This record gives sequence, C-alpha cells and structure tokens, in this order.
Amino acid sequence: MIDGIINRLVLVLLACSLSCNGSSQKGGDNESPAPCSHADKEAEHKPSCPDNGKCAQRFCDQVHIPGGVFEIGSDTEPKGVPPRYIGGLDHFGDEKPEHKVQLDAFCIDKYEVTAERYAACVNAGACDPSGCMWPDDPVPADGNSPVVNHYPPECKDSADRCPHHPVNCKTFEQASTYCAWTGRRLCTEAEWERAANGPPGPKKRKHPWGDAPVSGVLANVPPCGPGYLERVDRYSEGRSVEGVVNLIGNVLEWVDDYYAPYDSCDGGIACNPTGPTNGRYRIGRGGGFFFESNYTITERTVFDPNFDWGCVGIRCCGSVEHPSSK
Repeated sequence: MIDGIINRLVLVLLACSLSCNGSSQKGGDNESPAPCSHADKEAEHKPSCPDNGKCAQRFCDQVHIPGGVFEIGSDTEPKGVPPRYIGGLDHFGDEKPEHKVQLDAFCIDKYEVTAERYAACVNAGACDPSGCMWPDDPVPADGNSPVVNHYPPECKDSADRCPHHPVNCKTFEQASTYCAWTGRRLCTEAEWERAANGPPGPKKRKHPWGDAPVSGVLANVPPCGPGYLERVDRYSEGRSVEGVVNLIGNVLEWVDDYYAPYDSCDGGIACNPTGPTNGRYRIGRGGGFFFESNYTITERTVFDPNFDWGCVGIRCCGSVEHPSSK
C-alpha cells in the first residue's frame, strides 16, 4: 500500500513538472512578460513629454528627442549678414562656425501650432488675439487685422475656416505666452536644429528629410508652394527622421534665443545652450512659404521681437518629465 501511495505521488510530481515546463515554453517570444518584470519597470520609468491638459485639440502631438552631443551651425554655408533693421525682418544671421553642443532629452511639437490651438488659449483669456499689425501695415477702417492673412482664399477673412492651418502674425511674446500656457516653452535654437537634423550621424543633413533638393512635395516654400499657408500636416513627406513635420517652410518659427554670432562662444562643448542673456533681436528658424532662402536646418533668420507678419508662426518644446519628478 505504501508503495502505491509513493507511486501516485511520483506521478503527480512528474505531471506538475511537465505542466510547469510546458507553460514556460508555450508561445516563446510572443508571450507577455510576467507582471513586475524588468521590462515593466523600465516602462514605468520611461520619461514623458509635458502635458498640463490644456493642449487638447488636434495636432497637439509631441515627439521625444533623446539627449546627447551633436554639432550645430555650418562651416559650408555662406557667412550671414550682420543684423540690421529692415522693417523688422533681417537678413540671415551667421551660421558659422560649426560647433558641438550637448543637450538633455526634450520634446518638440510634431506640428506647428494651429489656429485652433491658439484660439483655445485666447478663449481661456491667456493669449492675445491681435496680429498682422506691424507699424507699417495699413490699418483697416474697422480697426481689425488686415484681411490678407496669408491663408487660402476661402479663409482670408477668418482663420476659423482653416482651424488646422498654422497660427501666424504672432510676436515673440505672444508665441512664448502660448507655449507657457500649454505647459511647454519655446524651443532653444540648439533644440530646434537637433530636431531638424535628426540623430547625430557621420554626416549632417542639409534638410530635415535629407539632402534631396526642396520640392513641392517636401515643403511649402517658393517657388514650389501655392503662395499661401497650408495645413500643418500637409507636407509630411518632408518630415524629419524622428517624424517632426514642416520644420522647413510654411511659417518661420520663433526660438527662445537672442541672436548673437556663434563665434562669440568660448569654444568647447556647450551644455544646453540658451544663447545670450540679453540682446536686440530674436531668431526665427525654418524658412517660410514666401521667404526666399536656402531652406537648410542651419539657417538663422533674425527678427525684431515685435515682428508679427504672416510668415511667422509657433512651435513649442518641453523639458522631459521623469516619473520621479512628478
């Protein structure tokens, strides 16, 4: 009898062993990891982009850009023209010399800020709706902004008809205020160029999409574009390696830095550079729909901060949030 009990116990243990071994092999790599696995812990600690819930409209997506060392500027592009006041819009700033910077990881808006997104800030009482009223502009009889806002013909009298086109005619302060309202901020010049270039590689890209010539499929720029602003998702073929759309063309984008020649830097690797602490001019990046330029990722356009013509728009960045900081 004892022998029978022992035999039954052996069979039960053997069956249990086979069952456990079988379940651990079933499905192979397709099986979901066990709860509290190392992979789950990594996911729990994955950095996130800033989101205070106020950017809830379409095209509020952000792209995470890893940190690291990369080169900003160019030694091959022609030397820029020193800043000089021309109705608010300057010739190009100096792109030389090419130099290394180190950036922390950050997030950047996948799309330019839309008219709909900006309108939400206006409706909340946080943003100023005025624009397209540079001192030299003719003032309409009704005192409102000029009808010519660089939108398609069907939207020239009201941006409400083109909610997914980029907001434009905003000063540096208006752009900065909008980004802050969403819990984000304007990009630094170095962040913008890193996002446009993509991950560092053996050769710097000329454009966000690579070195292929500018075309009407890749960017809304003259003479390829229609002569007015297009939807923020219109030229996705020209997106950066990491998926950021319209970094070249459509509207120029304010960055947070004051303008200064790069050769004023002290050399070495600058960590998270933000430009000079004061100055007269601000910088726009990316070229615009009627703005003749080289449309390269290193190009710098210098503006009076109160410049609010229709060629200038907004794109926000944000510092990466880590779970431990929440």
